[in-house]
Amino acid sequence: MTGIFRVVVLVSTGLYSVGYWLPYVDVGQFSPKWDALLYHDGSGALITFPIWAEFVIYAVTVSVSALLYFFIPFGRRAFVLLVLANLAAACFLGARVTTPVDEVIWNVVTMSDGALLAMLYLTPLARRFEPDAAQPSVAADGDRAARDHRG
Repeated sequence: MTGIFRVVVLVSTGLYSVGYWLPYVDVGQFSPKWDALLYHDGSGALITFPIWAEFVIYAVTVSVSALLYFFIPFGRRAFVLLVLANLAAACFLGARVTTPVDEVIWNVVTMSDGALLAMLYLTPLARRFEPDAAQPSVAADGDRAARDHRG
């Protein structure tokens, strides 16, 4: 389960990064009609962020993913807060206009986040995020050689 969890964290973080940076890369790749449509992404937003705040949000998201990957107990709480903040912000960020590729990326990220939440709270991995729980040994993750050499 540890391996699957870490793969999902990496997939979610990798696709989040691709989705975050893609609009900076694909500028001018579309017809003028598409560019005009994409220009209206976020129209009617009640909340807008300056570019530096977007970079901070990106850095926090990647940092929380690192906390999850290494089973740091604070990571679980931080991830839940991040998911709730994203959910709340979605109500105020205006109309979303995205390319099909962007939409697929963000849908997979959302599904990955749901899978991570389920694994964080509904599987034995939840114990690894409890602050007072001792971190399991390598043998607990299935390393047969370590198990065989214990005395």
